Amino acid sequence: MLALIVDWVMDAIVGHIIGKVESLLWKLTSPFEHEYYQSLIYTCRDYQICFVCDLQGGIPKSKDTKAN
Repeated sequence: MLALIVDWVMDAIVGHIIGKVESLLWKLTSPFEHEYYQSLIYTCRDYQICFVCDLQGGIPKSKDTKAN
């Protein structure tokens, strides 16, 4: 039980530290770099979503959408 509490506290501390370091890095970089990195993150997420959809057989079409 004590080990679980220690793990939880350590995860919280590490998460807080990582958040602070990330925030500091965003403040130190230029706005262009921030926007560029954000666009890379979103592009990567889009590819991950497309890959998962392909694995699951694509995005199901609603009944209202007519197939071309």
